[in-house]
Amino acid sequence: MRFVLRWCAAGAVLFASMACGNSTQPTDSGTDSGVNVDVTGNDAADVVSMPDSGPDASAGLCPATLPMTGASCPRQGLVCQYGTDPRENCRPSARCEMGSWISMAPACTPITPPAMCPATREMANGQSCPTMDAVCAYDGLFCRCTNCVSFPIERCTGPIQWRCNAPNPMMTCPSVQPNLGTACAMEGQSCAYDCEAYGSNGGRMCTGGVWVSAPNNCPVSTRRAKRDIAYVSDGEREQMARDVLRTRLATYEYTDVALAGRRRLGFVYEDATTHRFARDPDISGVDLYGYTSLLLATVQTQQRQIEELQREVRAMRARRGR
Repeated sequence: MRFVLRWCAAGAVLFASMACGNSTQPTDSGTDSGVNVDVTGNDAADVVSMPDSGPDASAGLCPATLPMTGASCPRQGLVCQYGTDPRENCRPSARCEMGSWISMAPACTPITPPAMCPATREMANGQSCPTMDAVCAYDGLFCRCTNCVSFPIERCTGPIQWRCNAPNPMMTCPSVQPNLGTACAMEGQSCAYDCEAYGSNGGRMCTGGVWVSAPNNCPVSTRRAKRDIAYVSDGEREQMARDVLRTRLATYEYTDVALAGRRRLGFVYEDATTHRFARDPDISGVDLYGYTSLLLATVQTQQRQIEELQREVRAMRARRGR
């Protein structure tokens, strides 16, 4: 089993702070060793793709078809993508370097025929599947048959099942990740796409009239991406704070030899005091987003207690003054 940590976290209970980020994503599943066409210095973060209508001539930048390596190009650093493969690394692309195109045509395993796929993405997601690394396409999105996940911690364990990406929920963004180099209208607009499928650099930003690669904002927190929202009551928040304060911290080393040799600080998944929102049963580890939220609940509870004490002190001073 492989573990590659993709987040960092630091927090103190009384006055909590948390900083998180994720590193580069592994190559797309279902992708064989790439076949490059006179490619040098290509940045994998810019070779990310999802269905789009193809390069828009109105952008006046990307050729209608994949240019040949060596042909002249209009703008340094411009990346253009082509095709309709839903996987991030499986579309031909070209980068403009020093006035000339450098083209790449990756080699990928074929998309599974529709007759062999579940009828819809919703029906597929989370269900068992027959063939490791099979990929089914659904209107620009895809499902992969795997027991691996890449975000926030890369791991491969358990039975294989369909894991599917999701559309962007913002009405102002393309629902599926647009091709790099295709036209966009709202300068500076930023659109995030599924971290698990597209990685930390799978976002898009409208720059100079075309979509360019940008960091993803993960996890997605917009209301449009959520359902059954129930806000935490004061009593629930106070209970969360008590649970956090009872959490037993420990130092330890990992048994995995690749991660051994350095003592770490954290908590143990099986400890009874570990709050359920901080536990990720899929990896027997930490749900860092939930853990961060628990720290926030603790800070909010303590701030209320501080304000109550301040009111009491002011009242005592006022009585003494009289």
